Amino acid sequence: YPMAVEAAKLLRDRGLDFVWFFLGDGADRAAVEAKISVYGLEDTVRLKGFVMNPYAYMSACDIYVHPAYLEAQPLAIMEAIVLGKAIVSTDSLGGKAVLNYGEKGLLVSQNAGAIAEGIMKMNGDPALKASFENRYTPEDNLREKKAYAQNWDALLSE
Repeated sequence: YPMAVEAAKLLRDRGLDFVWFFLGDGADRAAVEAKISVYGLEDTVRLKGFVMNPYAYMSACDIYVHPAYLEAQPLAIMEAIVLGKAIVSTDSLGGKAVLNYGEKGLLVSQNAGAIAEGIMKMNGDPALKASFENRYTPEDNLREKKAYAQNWDALLSE
């Protein structure tokens, strides 16, 4: 989240009008709150904390942003794909794999400037944004079910 707050500042400095909801909690919350205050982003960045049902926020968003340094299996990205969202994600191992190396979402470097640029690019190019929306297909569902079943079979046979 600290990297995302930095990106939010850059976006605001570039004149983008937006509200960014941060869902979830963690050890960095106090530092994130302090950074939001220092940058004067209280009206732009809203910390919601743990949310039992995040889908109301995810389904209402224009762009789903996933600013992770390290993530092996990003469930939230998979949920955003299923919800048909345009996605900007850092190029963590999981982000690259789930977004099929940029086929299903925009991958950016793991820094605030790259995240802000990716959001500006997605926001400023309706055709690009539309190309990443509704990318989850029935074939994806079948392929993923088969892959999970094979992984479980391999684990159980060890």
